Amino acid sequence: LGTGLVRWAAANPEMAQVEVVSAPGCGFLLGGERRTGDTIAPIEGCDRWIDEFVYPTVEQAAPDVVISMVSSWDIIDRRWDTEDLLTPVDPDYSSRLDRDYEQLVTDVFERGATRFAFIRHPIQDVYWLPTADAQEDPARHDVLYGVYDRLAVDSERVDVVALDEWFTERGLDRSEEARPDGIHLTPEAAETISDEFLGEALVR
Repeated sequence: LGTGLVRWAAANPEMAQVEVVSAPGCGFLLGGERRTGDTIAPIEGCDRWIDEFVYPTVEQAAPDVVISMVSSWDIIDRRWDTEDLLTPVDPDYSSRLDRDYEQLVTDVFERGATRFAFIRHPIQDVYWLPTADAQEDPARHDVLYGVYDRLAVDSERVDVVALDEWFTERGLDRSEEARPDGIHLTPEAAETISDEFLGEALVR
């Protein structure tokens, strides 16, 4: 999606400039161990990525809008102080989401951002396999969407952009052309989304 926004901004320099900061395999939920495939392991390299990459970029750019989009990494099975793996519908997991995301927004504002927008991601279908995957469970995604909504209610400077709804309206949920692996957008699809919907929504 970041690729599409960069392309859109390059084509519309009078409207926006865009910089992308990302860390593969990382979200904004901190600590613990999580299930990845058949392994349960600590999340190496992720707890510092916000401090090392996100915040310095915000301080340097003083952006009008910081946007955030996460899908799998903050909804898959995870554990902190228990032997059992938890899911976002478990109270301890969901309370940690609330805390870490609230801290993210607070820290971004303290470093010079004007507004914050959470993007409601389309639910993925991992590799379009017929077997169900935990990442595809709407209940897990609803917990994360709920975090966004609560933060938007608490602050006039926080918004939620319903990319998931636009995605469905355009009939893209089952489009293998737009998401060949069922998760990631092609650069072309990302640019179309940015040009037809997301760029203008973020400017507004």
